[in-house]
Amino acid sequence: MIRQKLCQNEMDCHFGSFVDSIKKCNFGTWWDSPTWFREVKLNQQTMSHTAQITQADRALFILMIDQSGSMNEPYAATSDQTKAEAVADVCNATLSELVARCRDGNTWRHYFDIAVVGYSGRGVYSLLPGGAWLLNPSQLAWSIKGKRQVASRCRTKSGATLTLHSERKIWIESAAEGKTPMYAAFNRVLEIVLAWRASQRSLAGFPPTIINITDGEATDATDASLRAEVDRLRTYGTADGEPIVFNVHISSNNNSTVIFPDRLEDLPPEARLLWHLSSLVPGSYRAELSDQLPSKHSPSMRAMAYNAGVEELIRVMNIGSSTITLHK
Repeated sequence: MIRQKLCQNEMDCHFGSFVDSIKKCNFGTWWDSPTWFREVKLNQQTMSHTAQITQADRALFILMIDQSGSMNEPYAATSDQTKAEAVADVCNATLSELVARCRDGNTWRHYFDIAVVGYSGRGVYSLLPGGAWLLNPSQLAWSIKGKRQVASRCRTKSGATLTLHSERKIWIESAAEGKTPMYAAFNRVLEIVLAWRASQRSLAGFPPTIINITDGEATDATDASLRAEVDRLRTYGTADGEPIVFNVHISSNNNSTVIFPDRLEDLPPEARLLWHLSSLVPGSYRAELSDQLPSKHSPSMRAMAYNAGVEELIRVMNIGSSTITLHK
């Protein structure tokens, strides 16, 4: 097998050197200017989130994982896992799905640039192998840490419950310590998005997708400043639309599950900030949602889940990564 490699001016390295390489791409003083965030805003009328993803117009996919100390608490939706363990399982399943969608025989097409950002008492850091801030599918496929057997439950048409056993690839390990620097994590995601945009041939492709998984509130910012940072992030998309920000709130409480809420009042107080941080579900996603969740068709739905089980979380994550069209 021939492992795909990225050129020096792209994304096969740590974020620091990636940014340095971007600076060398003849962007002049634009990057170094204190006003470098000022860009021409997107034409709102062109936003559709329907652009095909190609190897020339790749998509950016970012997972954000809260690894603060409270993630070591039991996960209410399962009987035998901590929140950190459940989130690691869901993220590994999502990465595996992304890699599988890009496979073409013994190679992997470069449809996505993928980041996994962890945040905890240790600060903000990459959870990808080797500490890289961005990897392509081929690099990800060749850098798994291991495999393990997992059991999952599903229902048949007759209502019976089946337990299925499968092998799951592992890239992300569970961890939990310290506080929740969510503002700093979104700030790092903004830096990744800006650097990624600067490296693209054009900005005609599918906009970045960001999925944040957390169990609590930020410990490094007020609600207002966190909302302002996410609002700023959402202004840096592509001609096909603004970045889609999903938020998944996992809980130790046995509260009801809420998926893609369309009213703030449907959520308990501790989850309402994430509702404000979540994008409206694009129309291109609502078509798939109506097939899987017939009651979910409101244009006011937010890209959010609260207190969902592992199977539901995987379904939410797959909706966030599988509705887009890949084109050879």
